[in-house]
Amino acid sequence: MPTKSRYQDEGATFGRFSDLEVTGRLIGPQFRRMLAAIDALVARNETVTLGNSVIRGLDPVPAGGELFDLSQPDCVSSLGRKPTTKEIVYSPAYIKDELGTELANNWSKWSGLGVIGCFPAVTNLVVDPEDLSTSSWSESNVDAPTDSGYTLQGRKLWLIQNSSAAAGYEYQEITVTTDVHAIQAVVKKGTTNAPTLRAYDGATLRCQVDCDFSGATPTATASTGTLAFAKAIGTDAILVGAITTAFTGTTMSLRVYTGSADDNANVYATALQVQLKPYPTPYAPTSRSVGSCRYPLSPALSGTIDVWVRPLFTYDATGDKYVWRLGGGAATNQISLLYEAASDKWEAWAAVDGSNYRVVRSTNAFTDNSLWAWQHIRVVWDCANDGLSLFVDGVEQTATGSAGTIASMSFASNYLYVGGLVTGYACACYLADLCYQASTEDETTTHYSGGVRYYDPTEVTNKYRSVRINRYGIRLHDGALGLTDDWNRSIEVSPSTGLLAKDAAGAVIHDISNSPIMSGMAYGGHVHWKNASTYISSVEVGYTDTSTWKVASSSLTNVSLASVLPSTLTNVRGALVLCGISLSAAAGKVDLGSEFSAHAVYSTSYNTAPTAANYLCLVRCDAVVAGVAVGHAVYAQALVPVFWVSGVPYITWQVVMNFGAIGSHPMAANNALYGAGGVLFFLGPLV
Repeated sequence: MPTKSRYQDEGATFGRFSDLEVTGRLIGPQFRRMLAAIDALVARNETVTLGNSVIRGLDPVPAGGELFDLSQPDCVSSLGRKPTTKEIVYSPAYIKDELGTELANNWSKWSGLGVIGCFPAVTNLVVDPEDLSTSSWSESNVDAPTDSGYTLQGRKLWLIQNSSAAAGYEYQEITVTTDVHAIQAVVKKGTTNAPTLRAYDGATLRCQVDCDFSGATPTATASTGTLAFAKAIGTDAILVGAITTAFTGTTMSLRVYTGSADDNANVYATALQVQLKPYPTPYAPTSRSVGSCRYPLSPALSGTIDVWVRPLFTYDATGDKYVWRLGGGAATNQISLLYEAASDKWEAWAAVDGSNYRVVRSTNAFTDNSLWAWQHIRVVWDCANDGLSLFVDGVEQTATGSAGTIASMSFASNYLYVGGLVTGYACACYLADLCYQASTEDETTTHYSGGVRYYDPTEVTNKYRSVRINRYGIRLHDGALGLTDDWNRSIEVSPSTGLLAKDAAGAVIHDISNSPIMSGMAYGGHVHWKNASTYISSVEVGYTDTSTWKVASSSLTNVSLASVLPSTLTNVRGALVLCGISLSAAAGKVDLGSEFSAHAVYSTSYNTAPTAANYLCLVRCDAVVAGVAVGHAVYAQALVPVFWVSGVPYITWQVVMNFGAIGSHPMAANNALYGAGGVLFFLGPLV
């Protein structure tokens, strides 16, 4: 039985538990029926409302269908399928204003559900595009920008506040060409109704956009340059795109004004985006390709894919933009949904090769109303019968084209790509509610007529879907979970503490802070210390040749740790070792000034030669007397990574030696022996 009561009020009926413990595997329909009468499950400060009320009015995932959850950062599907690669901008369903008030984010499709953004790679001429507080930016009559603590459209908002009675601004000098430039930013109201965005060519104003927050909806006008677009974000923020007039110099002064001379005037703004283009393109954090998820999935030769799309791109003829592609990243042996630049329309495409394909385009070309508006797109295919259909907002499209046959479709790879495939071809958009029905051709138009979403029938959630219970366990987003075992050890997972484990006395025994692992680093864990070390490996390298300079190494050694680790310890990621290094040279080999060194190095990949910098231990000496034998040894503790290969844990290491001299004091050229060796002892695993 998947649920049980640890405590039940006296006289209460079934389903009125004061404390609910969820154990075992959760099976959707049975779980929901069993808990139909329960009011709520509390996971710390988050309440999961149970029963049919959370799904009333929504449509269950079709039988055999799979809902890809593009409303949460992990993008896991209803069947537990996870993306193998993921670069996304996640826009949550709720945002906070400068006072901390939580507001619905109207860029999301449904209240309580976020969306992921897909943007093409963008070259941003602004240094540090996501951070207005770095030294790349300067202040004029304003304080240094401060982090507001929240984001809009995947961009961090910074507070710019006057420091004197004069109007102030934040600015950066940018090296540009003589082309026109596209500028883009999100500006949010502070204490002033009229913040201003400007770009100067030397002392000449080439672009000025004034934002106006005095009305019910934010607006923007350009007194210099051209306003490409101004899209309101709620009642107090606006996404602005502008195009400068022609430059004559090579330096742009980009400025964000508070728009007021009051001492306390302020405005909120994201970092700006500047491009050498005659039109603005969507923002991509750190100027890289964003929004691509690649799922391992064996494509079906007939099926259906539904998705809600909110296009954000400025449409033009620069190239096709893909929403999803089934079966591969190439142009052949795949099925895809894309915006076709040549026709300015949505296009469903199924191609075996250039001579065998089916295509359906939307009847109407894009208009301004097509952009920044949610649209439902459904693609239905049946390769065996050369069938391909496209539905836009529930209406079947009829503009078709074909050549040959797609009956011989053999997908190029077992992947479903969502969002960006290759640089320049990602569909700049927000995505939500993608449902894949393998081997099911679903041409019904009733589901999306009411604008409702699919739901996972195995899942129950709280209001904001930040705590969710389904067949795979409990998923938390912006929620907190605390567990205590029979020894009073506790584990807490929360946005404030990260992953924290304590013993019965409250001492911290494991702590992963609430921040991402630093770039270029891997999580190491903590050490289980052994009471006595265990010998695990030794290597030697020696020579008797007549070289006066020698750099040599032992063979690459992969050391299994299977004999020193408990069989139940399967999460080892590193090892604490004691490393000993020795070197020796016979008296007849030593000249005045001869140099001797040996070091052990570890690898960061299994069975791969280490780099010279990854030292475990090193010993070095210089000969001050000729003809005297040399012998030295050093021991040191070190941490090394562990690699799991076919279920067996390994470390990879090597000994490198150097004998000789730089300058006029080589080793003596005789056949005496010189060599080095290394030994490893295991002191404990890192988990």
